[in-house]
Order: sequence, then C-alpha cells, then structure tokens
Amino acid sequence: MKFVRAGLIVAVLSISTVACARKPIALDSFTATQSIQEGEAAQMFWRFRNADSVWVDPLKQRFKPDDHAVVAPSETTTYRVIGYRPGTDSLTKEWTIAVAQRGMTKRTSVKNTAPQDEQEVATGPSPLAPSDIPSAYMRGLTSDTAATPTALRITSVRASGDSIIGEAVLLDSNGNFLRGSDRRGGWKFQARCRTEDASTSTTFGVPTEQAWSSGTANVSAVLCIDNSAASQGIAKKMVQGLQGALSGTVGSDSVAITLYDHDILEIVPMSSTSQAAAQCSADSVPEAVGLSAVYASAYAGLSVLHDRVLSYRTIIIVASSDDNASLAYACADVVQRARTMGASINVIRVGSTSTGYVYRYMAGATGGRFYQLPADKVADVGPIVREILYARKQRFRFTVPMPSSDGDCADVTVSATYALDGAEFADSVRLPLRDRQYRSSYTAVAAFKDSTDAGLSAYAPTLVTLGEQLMDDPSMNVELVGNVSTEYSGDAYKRGLERAKAVSSYLTTYGVPAQQISVRSEGNTKPLYYLQLEEWQRALNNRVEVRSLRADLEPFTVIVEQVISEELASKSVDLWESRGYKAYFEPVVVNRAPLYRVKLWGYATRAAGEAARDEVKKKYGTKAFVE
Repeated sequence: MKFVRAGLIVAVLSISTVACARKPIALDSFTATQSIQEGEAAQMFWRFRNADSVWVDPLKQRFKPDDHAVVAPSETTTYRVIGYRPGTDSLTKEWTIAVAQRGMTKRTSVKNTAPQDEQEVATGPSPLAPSDIPSAYMRGLTSDTAATPTALRITSVRASGDSIIGEAVLLDSNGNFLRGSDRRGGWKFQARCRTEDASTSTTFGVPTEQAWSSGTANVSAVLCIDNSAASQGIAKKMVQGLQGALSGTVGSDSVAITLYDHDILEIVPMSSTSQAAAQCSADSVPEAVGLSAVYASAYAGLSVLHDRVLSYRTIIIVASSDDNASLAYACADVVQRARTMGASINVIRVGSTSTGYVYRYMAGATGGRFYQLPADKVADVGPIVREILYARKQRFRFTVPMPSSDGDCADVTVSATYALDGAEFADSVRLPLRDRQYRSSYTAVAAFKDSTDAGLSAYAPTLVTLGEQLMDDPSMNVELVGNVSTEYSGDAYKRGLERAKAVSSYLTTYGVPAQQISVRSEGNTKPLYYLQLEEWQRALNNRVEVRSLRADLEPFTVIVEQVISEELASKSVDLWESRGYKAYFEPVVVNRAPLYRVKLWGYATRAAGEAARDEVKKKYGTKAFVE
C-alpha cells in the first residue's frame, strides 16, 4: 500500500544550512489524487521552500511555490512539478494519476434543489435494493406499505428564510427506507427556540418523498478518521467496518479516506466506493500516536472536494478526541468553508472523551448529522457512512415554520414524529441560528510518552507549520509553555522549561527569529488528566503548548464558573452572552470526574482581562480568574 502524507514531509535543517546565504530548494509537502474515473477532476497540492515559481508539465503552466493545480486527464498521465529559482538549482516531483473508464456514468447539467448548480448523474437501475439483513442504519429500500417501522432519523436541517427545511429517513428493522406517501401512520414536525418565551411551530401532514431517479446527484465524501493517541487505536476497527460497508454499496458515489493525528495521512484517494473498499485495509493504519488536528484535517478534506462540483459534497469526521493541534484553523473556519462550498459536515463521535457540543454545532451549522457511538460500537462507523451516502438518494423532505421568540433565538430544536398504531417513532436535532466562535482549551505542538524529549522530530509537521507562520508574519510572537506529568519526581518546573526550550531551539534552527519566541513552564500544576490511567493521558500531560501573544487574537480569558454538566455550561454561556460578554466552555477532568469550565474571552492584554474580572465581580458577585 502506497501512503500519501498530506501534511508536511520535512527534513530539519542543520544550523550550518540555515546560515547559508542561498538555501537549496526543498519540497516541504506534496499530496495529490492517485486515481480517478474518466471525466473526473484531480488535484495536486505542493509547498516548495526557497523556490520562486513552479512549472507543471504537461500543463505548460506556471504556479506559485505554495499552490495547487486541478487537472482532468483523459488517460493515465504523469505530471512533472518543478520548483525553480533563477540562477540556481531546480527540484522535480513526478506524479502519475491513473484514469479508469467511467462505464455507465455520465455527466450532465440538471436542475434540482442541491446546493450545486451542476450534478453528477448516474444512469441505470436504482442503487438501492431491499435488505434482509438486520441493521439500525439505512442500507436498503422497500415499497411495502405494510412494513413496520422501527426507527426515524433526521439526517439534515437547514434554515431557509422564515422556514426550516429538514430531511429524514423512516426505517424498518433491516434498515430499509420505507417508501410511500400512503402509509397508514401520521407525521408531525415541530420547531422550538431554546428561549423560555418562544412559541412552538408545528406542521402535520405527509412529507415529500425525494426518490432516487436518473437525475439524483452522486455523493463525494472525504472521511477524516481520528488516529491520535487519544483515540486508543480504534481506527483499525473503523477501517475494517468501512471495508465491509463500502464493498456492499452500489451506485457511483466516491469517497476518500484519511487518518489524522497532528498530521494527515491519506490511505485511500478519491475513488468509487467499490475501489475504496478494495484499497482500504486495517494494515494501512499506523500506530495511534500524537496530537489531534481535527480542524486541519476537515479543512484539507474540503479542499479535496472543492472541484467536485458535480456531486453532493460532504465531509465525514470520525472523532474520539478534541482538536488540540490545528495551528492555522478553528472550528469557525471549517464551518465557513463548508458553507461557502455548499458542503455538509457529518460527524460520528465515538466514546465520550471528546467534546460533543462543538461537533454537534459543526454538523448542525452545515446541514449535516451528528451521530454518537459508544466506544464498543466502532464497527458501526461503516454502516453509518453507508447511511449518509444512501440518505442522499432516498429521503423524506419536510418544512416547518421558524418559531417566533421575543428573545434571542440562538438555536432551534427540530423534531419529527411518526405515529402508527399507538407507537411513536421520533428524533430531534439542534439547528444553530447564530455563528459560534468555539475556542480550543489549548493548542499543543508536541507531546511525550514519558519524561524525556525523545520523539520531538515526530512532530515536525506541526513544528514546521508553526515555523512557517512565524517567518511569514514577523509581527507574530508566541509563548511556548512546558508541562510535565504529575508522576514526575524531579523538579517539574525545570523539566517543563527544558521542554519549552527544546521546541524553541527546533524553531530557531528552522529559521525563526529568536525574538518571536518566549518560553515558560507550568511544571506539573496543569495536568489535563489528574489520574493518568492511559499512556495517551500521560503523553498529553507531558506536552508543550503554544500560545499566540498577538493582541488581535485576544489570547486572555476570564474563568467565571465551573459546573458539572454540558447542559448547565451551555446555559451559563447563554447567560453571560446575554450580559454582553463573549463566552464559551471547555471540559476538564478533576478526580476522574468531568467538569465544564465557563470562560469569557476576547481580551488582548492581561490588563484588559483583569478589568473584566473586576467588573464581573462587582456587577454579579462572581469570583473570577484571569488565564
């Protein structure tokens, strides 16, 4: 299996090389599509260091050193991507894109209600057939009006003016979509704001069935699967489940499969589902290590989807950890990018160690679905992915008026109910109406298995990304904060400082001016996990965090409350925002119990944070702390 590393592939420059007046051209990163069907587009992304321009043959076009090209070869073609600098050397990267015959799929322009103007159109029989295999997720289709429903699931909701447009599937015990508007049961759809004075809008009646036809758009999906240390190696089981689920799909949908820790590894390029099933293997999944760059992975996946305008585009994030390593992207960046493209984000959250509300927001804000799986059900990832693909081919569409409220309606709870013979099948989702600026509780650039610095080079993709940011923006300054495990028996403060200095040395060796970096240590006073029950918890306690000190990033926060549940934290955030503050909450673990810390943010200096702290104490009697 040939791996394509979508992050930076770097060799750390020696001090003597950095000092040279003319540095050699180097290829910091390269990722590209490996194979396509005839008529599809492919992409190549590169980043050359010390080059002035890039020439691509046989395109005969010039590009920037950090750029990408979109190609659509009609046959298997080898491209030469050449980094140039006048009067010195050049560096060439060759890449072959394999082109397979499309078969019965053709492209044309059709009119429909999907976000894109043009859609990829499949011909032939419906890709859905009745299933006789028990399944909790959609895997087939039946027109038997006597079939008994067992589950109702809302797959998408979007705001549209004064209305909410939703999509849902009604399934039997074999995962068959129950067709037909003449079913005996009755439907009810409701929407309600979370404010206490809000009214509830209700719609009764049969929803519109969106049935598969020759004009139904195919789906292009990028799967971003967590393989960080906190995932505890469950990516192998996920890929096994995907292999079986994708091999059982029919139609001409396309998927790409990537793994992420603090870097991104593509194990299956954009391929038909059958080709993806043949290519993906648990053997291609490396050991689960490192940090978790969820947002960077999702943003990269959206870039892969950017030119697939003839398909319904979606990112599927499979997460069991929070983002703690995306230096260039935040949740809001991913949501905005998806909205601009008309793409959706579906999230499968596995276990309970990650923060659910952020992923729920990403899905709800883009018309996707948030799924929750217990840690022992990772094999269900494959069937859920199949449901996401199939629910675009056959679904019910309903409309419910936007509820009225005298207060600020930040979120709407949308519910669907189907009643039959005294039994009710229902589902509800949350539709965010207001953009959220969720912030990560910390961003790390390195973590360690024990109390040594061994393995720092494994974080080269993260460290080089930070180095490039600092060199591109001389006004940017960062603070590196060393942290040490609670089990360290020596001078923890000194050890943390040594770690921070090691990372600082790495960056200055790469070429970052020393005046842009400051270091300090927290010792072992701020562990993320007070009881280190797992090796990955120890590694995250042994970390070096990075904190940007740019005033426009408003790095200082004020801690105002600590509560025992996500719901209480969410209500507290709403309360502080109604008072005119910017607020968010983050999970913490204290004595093995999850707690939620509510913070006010948006303070450019410590003095500004202290002024806010004093203000909330005086006005509301709240004991607060600046961080």
